[in-house]
Amino acid sequence: MLPEYHVILAMKRILIIEDDKSHLRMLNILLSKANYEVVSASNGLEGFELFQEAPCDLVITDIFMPEQEGLETITIFKEKYPDINIIAISGGGIKTNYIAKDILEIAADLGATKVIPKPIDIPEFLESVKELVG
Repeated sequence: MLPEYHVILAMKRILIIEDDKSHLRMLNILLSKANYEVVSASNGLEGFELFQEAPCDLVITDIFMPEQEGLETITIFKEKYPDINIIAISGGGIKTNYIAKDILEIAADLGATKVIPKPIDIPEFLESVKELVG
């Protein structure tokens, strides 16, 4: 009789960098229910420090944040960790959706793997996460 083996799959870790508490909570709930381990930060500086302490499989970052905004955060991550997948999200702050699209295009040019406008289309968001981390 063969011994019984149990395969333990490590949960994928996702870092969310978002200063809006309601968006952060929503993303955290969505990803936790989808069986991802979630780490969160309220700005890019804090997020980068958390990532260096315990690397993650995916970074999700807002664009407009205090202390260190998302475009700078994407640039720093891609310089130090060129292979990291990043999803950039933005509602354009107080600007229009047209401006938000331009900001997300810039995020893609800086290295964001995927860009998703706010309000977030939940099925599209979860599909993008699954595609990038499995």
